[in-house]
Amino acid sequence: MPPVKKPSRQRRRHFIKEWRDHRGLSQEQVAERIGISASNYGRIENNRVPYNQDFLEEAALALRCEPWDLLNRDPGKEGDVIDLMRHLSDREKA
Repeated sequence: MPPVKKPSRQRRRHFIKEWRDHRGLSQEQVAERIGISASNYGRIENNRVPYNQDFLEEAALALRCEPWDLLNRDPGKEGDVIDLMRHLSDREKA
């Protein structure tokens, strides 16, 4: 009996590459900041291997955003104004 092929698992879309491009960094630079190999970072960025919470938190620090942003927000679609507003206090926003 031939082996049964496992269905490919669809992973949720993320915006890790878009954030890296937005910050003008290479995969090697981000991987170094996170503390993982560039090849492993590339596999995560290209959705070949899954990310975990620790990776998201480290990547968010390296890319100066929030972990939520890496999963839900394309920085190229909203622009720098939204990015700046996120770092203002409530008083400054008003």
